[in-house]
Amino acid sequence: MKKQNYKKFYNVVVSACIDDILKYNEQNGFPENSIIRRESREKKIFEYYQEMRDYIRCNYMSKKIDVALDRHKVAACMMYAILKAKPLKINRKIPSLDEKILLANEYLALYVALNIVVMYKMDQCQLKEGEYEILFPETYFNDPSNDYVTNYCRTLYYVSRENLNKFEVLAHSNILFLLEKYTDISMKGTN
Repeated sequence: MKKQNYKKFYNVVVSACIDDILKYNEQNGFPENSIIRRESREKKIFEYYQEMRDYIRCNYMSKKIDVALDRHKVAACMMYAILKAKPLKINRKIPSLDEKILLANEYLALYVALNIVVMYKMDQCQLKEGEYEILFPETYFNDPSNDYVTNYCRTLYYVSRENLNKFEVLAHSNILFLLEKYTDISMKGTN
């Protein structure tokens, strides 16, 4: 991703996802200072993305030709970058914060990654806005507080808390791939 493309991507996707999280915070009556946007992290996200992208290219891709990463690897690299940059500061001293607020950076990382997959898919299939949206499998309990997205964000939290260097971009890339395929199969089943 070139720097000028990143700036546009950040404004259209990342910033919009941050705004949605801040809006969720406000709509649920949590104090305004529960989450603070760290403006200085925009540049860091790009740096961490480039760092991971280059690492994947050098270590896992063909050395003979310059190969672009597929959409799932791009999305996973961006997920890693957001988790590492932590563009949202959470005030954990405020009692009784919603889990979605406490996991705000993880939700942001996942939603941005999913947006990347959807944007590529829409472009590839020449779809219009709103014609493609990632679907998630139901969890065993089918409980909103224990749904697929929440469980995935908890996983991202534990990985980033324990050791973000253990973040397996290729594994998360495969998860994003499988979510896309699950969506494709589910959509075919309903048509």
